[in-house]
Amino acid sequence: RGPDHGRGRRGLPVLDLDPVGPGPCCPDRQSGRADRPDGRHVPGPVRPGACAGADPDLQRLRDRGPRHRRPAAADDGTGVTRPKTARRGGRRGAGWGVTPHLTLTVRPSPIGPLALAFDQDRRLRGVAFGEGLERTLRREYPGAPQTPGEGPGEALARIDAYFAGDLSALGRIAWSLEGAAGGDGFNGRVWRLLADVPTGTTLSYGETAKRAGEPGAAQAAGVALNRNPIPLVLPCHRVVGADGAMVGFGGGLERKTWLLRHEGALLL
Repeated sequence: RGPDHGRGRRGLPVLDLDPVGPGPCCPDRQSGRADRPDGRHVPGPVRPGACAGADPDLQRLRDRGPRHRRPAAADDGTGVTRPKTARRGGRRGAGWGVTPHLTLTVRPSPIGPLALAFDQDRRLRGVAFGEGLERTLRREYPGAPQTPGEGPGEALARIDAYFAGDLSALGRIAWSLEGAAGGDGFNGRVWRLLADVPTGTTLSYGETAKRAGEPGAAQAAGVALNRNPIPLVLPCHRVVGADGAMVGFGGGLERKTWLLRHEGALLL
């Protein structure tokens, strides 16, 4: 959001450090002269604050210059602003460069064991169908500690409830892409929009690319979906070919078909 007129980026008043008119030690804007305390005039422009009687605090603010201004803020699509200079592993991430502490656990399900990763705030960070979770986490959160343990009971209960028939349960699981290496740009937009695809419906790769702001980039959307770190909860299984074909799912087409049938998107 742009700053309000006359206010700083965080709502603080903007100080006008320029004098509003000639004064005892300020340059006369029309004559280009400066008044000295003895009443005589010094011809030519004078550096503000150079003459006797200048406010030293004001002069220090002048001398700081623009290099002390705060960096511009950017919106990552979550409604939260952060400095543009935030970096993580040489690439800008979607979450201030935070390194999460990850707890890894395995949960049985009708489609095979689910490998799950949660952060210290009990938010889901990764899902894999069997193997591959640690590789995904190293890609998205390089250097993040990974410790085997038990996941938060509430989230695990909601995963169980989904497979038991409560199809809305996955939408109540807290998840995060904060700090993910691929959380910015096109990939991050694709991942986030998946959360808005209703249960029981499907989306084509072309429509996914269009909603992510890149019409015609269906192939790039497929690449982004294949790198989705939180499948199932960010339901990339609901994206199908333009003709409804079961294509492109990292968990395998058999699991994709099972999930869509479970959700009622496929009748056979």
